[in-house]
Parts: sequence; structure tokens; C-alpha cells
Amino acid sequence: MTKYCYLDLETYSTIPIKHGTYAYASKAELLLLCYAIDNHPVTVVDVACGDKIGQEFISLLKDPSVKFVMHNSQFDRVLLSSTTGLHIPVERIIDTMVMAKISSLPASLDDLGAYLGLGRKLHKGKDLINVFCIPKKLRKTGTYTRNKPSDLPSMWIDFKRYAAR
Repeated sequence: MTKYCYLDLETYSTIPIKHGTYAYASKAELLLLCYAIDNHPVTVVDVACGDKIGQEFISLLKDPSVKFVMHNSQFDRVLLSSTTGLHIPVERIIDTMVMAKISSLPASLDDLGAYLGLGRKLHKGKDLINVFCIPKKLRKTGTYTRNKPSDLPSMWIDFKRYAAR
């Protein structure tokens, strides 16, 4: 019987995503790995705070009956591989963005959710991504800095809730 693993990653990189997934991935760090099996609750692996990817997830990767459902799977598949060395065979991926495009539906997750009556992404989430996933350039020195979970612990909790949603 097929199981479905719904997967999403949150990452940080010093390379802007506009330079492409592979360039971004070359300097990326995995912050959060979120997954849910079928209709079970979401598991959030807080890698940024020291959580390790557990045996349950590793077993899912090894089980050929598991299909991985992602939106824009190329990004998550490449980032999972580059940050952890774990691989998801492409033939086991169901990409909801590709499915939306094939069906002439909106490709963005936010617009697709609204179109399907599932609701929009949390707009606070975009702000949280800007806080934790994108480096900030310091005007005076031209160097970059970033926010870590320990810098803004209550926002980090909100970020984890956003990612799990």
C-alpha cells in the first residue's frame, strides 16, 4: 500500500535564490525539515537548533512504497541532497506545482491554495522567511549578517509553526 510523505524544507543560504537552485544550494544550510505521513501530524525537525533527522524519515526514504509530495520538488530535492546527502528518487515524487501547471492552475502555493479554497499561506510567513532565511547586508561595512533562532526565540517558534502549516 502506498504511503504519502508530505515534505517541505526551510533553508538559509548566502547565495540569493534568484541565482538558481543549484547556486543557492551550494552555500545552503537546512534549518527545518517538515514532513507528515498520510494524515498524521506534521513532524518538525529543527536542524538549526540541533535536532537530527530521525530513523523514521530515513526509513521513508528507503521504502519504495512511499511517495513524496512537494510543491516545487526540484528545490526541496536538491536542497535535501546538498545539505544532508539524503536523496529522493525522482520517480517517487509527486509535485503539486507541476500538477497545477499541467491543469492550468496557479503555480504559486499561495495562489493555488486560494483557488482551491484551501486558504492562503500565512502572510506572516513571508516576513519570517525574510528574518531567518535571507542574509541582511550591513550598509556601513557591506558585510552580511543573519538572524539565528537564539536571536529571536519567540519568532523562531512562530517560524516553526508557519513551516509546519
